[in-house]
Formats: sequence, structure tokens, C-alpha cells
Amino acid sequence: MGNLFPLESIFEIFIFSVDHSQQPVSSQVQASSDNADARFTQLERTLEQFQENARYLGVIASDFTSRSQEPFNQKIHTLTSGLQELDQIRQQFNDVRVPLELLNFLDEGKNPQLYTKQVLERTLQKNKEVNGKVEIYKKFRAMLLKELGKEIPEDTLKYRQIREIDSKKKDRLKMTTYRICAMRPANGFTADTIRFVPHFVALSLNWTYNHPKSEGMEQFIEEHYPIIRKNNPQVQFRLHRSQTIWDPFVVGEYRYVRKKAHRVGWCNKEQILSMVEQLSIGGDYRLNREVQRRLPRGIELWDKETMGHDVFKVYSKWKADPPEPDEITTEKHPNFIYKKY
Repeated sequence: MGNLFPLESIFEIFIFSVDHSQQPVSSQVQASSDNADARFTQLERTLEQFQENARYLGVIASDFTSRSQEPFNQKIHTLTSGLQELDQIRQQFNDVRVPLELLNFLDEGKNPQLYTKQVLERTLQKNKEVNGKVEIYKKFRAMLLKELGKEIPEDTLKYRQIREIDSKKKDRLKMTTYRICAMRPANGFTADTIRFVPHFVALSLNWTYNHPKSEGMEQFIEEHYPIIRKNNPQVQFRLHRSQTIWDPFVVGEYRYVRKKAHRVGWCNKEQILSMVEQLSIGGDYRLNREVQRRLPRGIELWDKETMGHDVFKVYSKWKADPPEPDEITTEKHPNFIYKKY
């Protein structure tokens, strides 16, 4: 009985295997994390019971008497039931892979975390070797082009020109992808998911009738606007169509007379949808970041906006009039923020 693994070492095997599993990672794995925790909790509890029963059985066997036969048989039966339970739950761990080297570490009485350390060190060394090979190939390529330029200069020149054209095409493709991603709405171009924040008051759409610059706005109003308006009855919607040529705008109005406007000239309907989405959650878009929800507009009041003039004070009010009980002042503003300069 003295050769049993410590419970901590056995549990390290399964934790390490999950962390280093070769199975593909997906959103379903993240969604079922609670189930994974539950199965490992059950395994840990079963192993603890099995280890305790085995220890107690060893104690009985070490000092066996005639009265020890019945508890000894009970513990044998309990151990058998524990093995049956382990056999029943083993199907839950078919996706777990335990490296054989890790078992050798446990047999030698070493800490399983040392195996993780060695794996990382080997990976780092392999990475250095691969990077070294890449650098050698780059130097070889440069030397080969240099020597080919001496032997067959015309063909080498054509090759360099073709490579330069391909490189420019890749750069243009990257720039196009950048622009597409920068204007891509996070909701996957679906207006049905847009819900405006509580402090959003009104949405104004301004455009010129039958003008190429406003074509995207008219398509947006025909396709996306009815869905957004239906799902947000608490928001005021204003449509301003004009015969005068001007740039189309999307204007979001928030509490405390705060506004945010987007110029949408020559934008398509999906780009305008992305701008409405930004306004709906109370922020603006930054590439490679989430939408910034903290606003100087909307519901925040910065201290520098009150310098020399209190925006909430009515200066034309007669001094003898009693103050309004619900009157908002700078001091009582619920979202007053001190902004460092």
C-alpha cells in the first residue's frame, strides 16, 4: 500500500493533460467549462475516497486479528465498488491525453510541474533552432540572388520585378482588409440585435434625396431602419430628407444635450449600420479594440466643461425665485468627472 500515488500527483496528471490537450479549442469548450469542472471534481472525490479506503485497509492488514475479518471484507467490498465507479466515469475522460514521460516523472517521485518546465524549455530551444534556420535561408536567398544577378542578370531582374508587383498586391489587399474590418459592425451586419443604451435619447438621419453621396443612407433606411425602430420604441427617430445637396449625417443624441455625429457621405448601408451600432452602445469605434463605452457625450460631465461657465446654471433667472427641487447643478450631477489635463 505504500506505493500508492499521492492524490495531488494523480490530480496533476489530469490537470496537465487538459491544459496540454491536442484537441482543437472552440467556443463549445468554453461554454462547457462548468461541466469539465464538475467531472474533475467528481474524479477528485472518488480518488480521495479510494485512497482513504486503501489506507485504512493497509492499517487493518498490518495488525490483523480474528475480529478484523469483517471490517477487512467491508473495505475490500468498498475498494471494489470504488474501482467500478472509476471504470464508469472513465468514458468522460476520453479526450484527456496523459504523456508517458509525465508518468515516469511521478514514478521517480518528481514534481509534475518539472515536466511542464522541461517541455517549455525544449519548445524554446526548438524555436531558437527554427528561427536560426529561417535566418540562414534568408541569407542563402540573398546570396543566391546576388550570384544569379552576375550570371543571368536579365532573368534575375524580371524575377525581382515580379516579386515587387506581388508584394504591392499583398499590401493593397492588406489595406483593403483593414478598411473592411474598420467599418465592420460587431453584430455581423444584423440590425435586429441593436439595442440602445438607456441614456440614448434620439437618432437623427439627414440626407439629400436622390443623390449618389446619399445612396447608402437611402438603402439603410429602406432595409435596416424599420427593424431598428421596431426594436427600440423608447428612442425618438428623426428623418430629414432635403433637396439641397449636403453631406448625409447620422446624429446620436444623449441625455444632458450631448450629441455625437458621423458624416456618412459615400458610405454603404453596412458602414452606416456599424456607425449606428457604435452610437447605440454609447461609444465610438477604435480598430483592434472594443467599442469605447465611456463618453464625454452621453451622461458624463467633465470639470473642464464648467470652467468659467456653469452649463446647468440659469443666469437669466430672477434671484428672488425659489430654487427648483429637481434642478441639476454641477455639484449634484450624477456623472461629474474630474479630468486631468
